[in-house]
Amino acid sequence: MALLSETEVKQTLEQLPEWKLDDGMLRRDFQFDEYLKGVDFVRQVANQAEAKDHHPYVIIDHTTVTIKWFSFDQGGLTDKDTAMAAYCDELFNLK
Repeated sequence: MALLSETEVKQTLEQLPEWKLDDGMLRRDFQFDEYLKGVDFVRQVANQAEAKDHHPYVIIDHTTVTIKWFSFDQGGLTDKDTAMAAYCDELFNLK
């Protein structure tokens, strides 16, 4: 698993336009109309993260869920982060 180059990070941000760089991490805020819908979303992300052995930062703030991806073992962003960000988008779009 190699670190993404600056060019690859830019391409990722083009492919995942809702995601932003935040202190070197991929970050997105997801909005829900109810607190428990956000909690359910986090539970589903957590199940996938556990299955992939790649875990995000998660903040639940009433109806906003913030997720950040970063490969700490590599010291930057990798394909694991982009794949999990894409998974979050797909899951959110199913709601």
